[in-house]
Amino acid sequence: MVLVASLGPLRRGGSWSVMEQLLYLSEPLQSWAIASGRARSAIARMGETSFNGEPPEWWREQTHALLAFRGASHSWIMELKYRDAETLDGVDLHVPTSIVHGASDQLSALAVGEDLNRRIAGSKLTIVEGGSHMLPNTHPELIVEQIRAQLYRSARTAAR
Repeated sequence: MVLVASLGPLRRGGSWSVMEQLLYLSEPLQSWAIASGRARSAIARMGETSFNGEPPEWWREQTHALLAFRGASHSWIMELKYRDAETLDGVDLHVPTSIVHGASDQLSALAVGEDLNRRIAGSKLTIVEGGSHMLPNTHPELIVEQIRAQLYRSARTAAR
């Protein structure tokens, strides 16, 4: 398993306000905002946070188009809804795992990657200095390298 800029069980604190639930966790409202184009400003802000600055030119339009696909809004809402769940409490994971996390990720703090590394036995944490949440976009070669290395480690472990 390779976790890249993963959201994890480390709580961010607090709970969703009624307004946040309405804006972020309502699938009909999300679908309407995307279809009507009203989500564009939220997508722009999300891009700036995700990339720690101005996202690439292509990113906003591509993200808006991807969110228009059936099921995308539901998937996004489920990620937001359960991102703070203590889903790994009491779980004893023994899956060969590489964790790649940006040191400057504004959406999933480095502490989340460090926490996942502590919780998953034998995992390997790679910290990308200055890395944002968008590591697959900003550091694609590193991600490919990490996936290949993890496949190699997993194959060696399975051969034993």
